[in-house]
Amino acid sequence: MSQQLAPRIAPILSLPVEVFLNIISLATVTVFDVIKYTQVSRRFNDVLRGDPTLWTKVYFLISNSGQVERLLRGIDLAVSNSGSLPLGLLLEIAAVLADDQLNSILGRIVSSSSRWDNVLLDVSDSNGLFRAVSWASHLAPARSPTPFTNMQCFAINVSGAAPDHGGEGPITNVPVPSFYNLDDWNLPQLFPNLRVVVLTGLDFASGHQLPAQFAITSLEEIHLDGVFNEAPPLMVKEILARAVNLKHLNLGTCDCSTFNAPGVPTSNSTPFRHHSLQILEIDAGIHFIGNQIRTLTLPSLGTLFLGSKGKDGVYAGDFVGDFLEMIGRSGCELKYLELDCITCLSNEDMVRLFSGLPHLTWIRICITGTDIDERLFTMPLQRSTNGSILPRLEFLEVWTEGSGTFPTQSFINFVQDPRRMGGGPFAYLRAASLKFARSVAYSRP
Repeated sequence: MSQQLAPRIAPILSLPVEVFLNIISLATVTVFDVIKYTQVSRRFNDVLRGDPTLWTKVYFLISNSGQVERLLRGIDLAVSNSGSLPLGLLLEIAAVLADDQLNSILGRIVSSSSRWDNVLLDVSDSNGLFRAVSWASHLAPARSPTPFTNMQCFAINVSGAAPDHGGEGPITNVPVPSFYNLDDWNLPQLFPNLRVVVLTGLDFASGHQLPAQFAITSLEEIHLDGVFNEAPPLMVKEILARAVNLKHLNLGTCDCSTFNAPGVPTSNSTPFRHHSLQILEIDAGIHFIGNQIRTLTLPSLGTLFLGSKGKDGVYAGDFVGDFLEMIGRSGCELKYLELDCITCLSNEDMVRLFSGLPHLTWIRICITGTDIDERLFTMPLQRSTNGSILPRLEFLEVWTEGSGTFPTQSFINFVQDPRRMGGGPFAYLRAASLKFARSVAYSRP
């Protein structure tokens, strides 16, 4: 008679449960990992359920609609076994869900609202289902006017990838042209103590209502990327006017209709002073960028990223002049600058920009078009013989997009200037690189 083999147990699970507990406490384990470990033995089950720190992370990928019940059970176990510890949810939805399934998920989150300190939702939405469900109305206050009192970070990312739908015929990969309606949104009421908000891949209707969503005094960081319909022309200013203690604003859009909707007052173009903003990132059309910087005064600004998402063109005015006027008006010491595909700038514009920013220590530049060539580095080298350009520069990275190249010797001469080496007066430079597309033409060190 053949003997039945006992099921094999992974070596780590053969350790005493106390030793195993110490090991996994050093790793990132989710509720669903712990559920699996509790099935090893009654002893494992008792010990793991008795440690609330193991039940605080609910990370889950829904790849088909049949997994929703497993998620709901995981949330229930996290709430019941974690004591009073704050909970974190990272949920990826890569499947088509019925309305009642999505409502059940949101209902579970609301039912334990005071326990969550971070919620991140990543949703594949090519069929428009997530847009069709008014999630904000389901997160609206149930029993308390401020249900998510401990929420520190709230994030939604909507991607255009086609979700799995169980093989019931093809789903087109073309996103549905629909917009999120902000009428049901009230983030200050939902998350009164929020520190970080991330909203990416969303298309907003009535964008003039969006800045009011950030009127949260505790808010320190905003990442906002999407399509803004009927947005205020001075959107950055309007956001900063509400988020009075904001330190980091990242705003990106490839399509923004900036006009005043009926009944909405025209934005005042008088420069607005915001005292706490340290990092500003704007990735949009060049005209949108210019409109924003002309109306800002940012005395704490130290890091600035400007990128042009596909809608560049000729700038109606002096971009560098507007830029330097904002810096001078702010009285800030800008140290970190990244320019990505700002094609309206010539060699002379860039040199004038560098001359007006003596505190820069870190520069990254992506060059497109043919208006910038090796003279970008020849001119500042020549001018610095009678003065100083970028005297504190520590890091310089320049790369081109596309097939454009130019002679590299001027760049090499600039970064190997004896004054930037050894005991020279500008000897702060620690790293420099020049790339043509993905090919490295020069790198130091």
